Amino acid sequence: MKFVDDTLESRRKYWEEIHDKYSSLSNDEILDAIEALRGLPDEWAPWFGRPNFEWDDEQTLHNAAMFVELAHQIAERHLRPGVPLLLERASYGDYGEMMRFLPNKFKAAFKPDWKDLADICVKYAKHSRPGTRLWAINTLGRIGEVHIVPVFLQALYDSAQLVREDTCMILEWCYDDFPTERGRMKQALTAYHQEQTRTLDRIQRLLRDFNKFDQNLAADKAD
Repeated sequence: MKFVDDTLESRRKYWEEIHDKYSSLSNDEILDAIEALRGLPDEWAPWFGRPNFEWDDEQTLHNAAMFVELAHQIAERHLRPGVPLLLERASYGDYGEMMRFLPNKFKAAFKPDWKDLADICVKYAKHSRPGTRLWAINTLGRIGEVHIVPVFLQALYDSAQLVREDTCMILEWCYDDFPTERGRMKQALTAYHQEQTRTLDRIQRLLRDFNKFDQNLAADKAD
């Protein structure tokens, strides 16, 4: 059955089939299914400013549907080994708002041992895949462990834009939760703001130079 269908009934049956399929599996089979799942592509195509063409592919959407159901299974079963496996395959972005449920599913799998979950996410916040780092950071943002604050401050300088943006949002959320860390958070944000301001100033000067060059070129052609 196709993932994309015109009728709500077909969609409902599709999701029911996936749920029934994985509900019948053992815990080990669930973990094997996650390991066999291909990592989800980035939401946006680099440099082109448009959705990644891979999401136009039906198989990619089907893989994403399986990813969603497998995350549900590890939450329901408290299957902790599934968390790092899913993080390793998470998308950079939130295509169709499919990823934003992940932190809550991860928390459900580890409840109430938040420190154990935090330790995993601290490790994966340094992973080579930006999607893995993004959802590790987002999960940490929902865990009130003071020892994770330095991870957020380091993530301000992550190479991936969404990681940086979400880190700023998380620091806004948790500012009141860590009173002993406010000084360090403020200092780091001040330094980050100054660096970003200098970069923005350079970009603005460069754009002015481009505009001036284009104007001079147009004037030369007019002569």
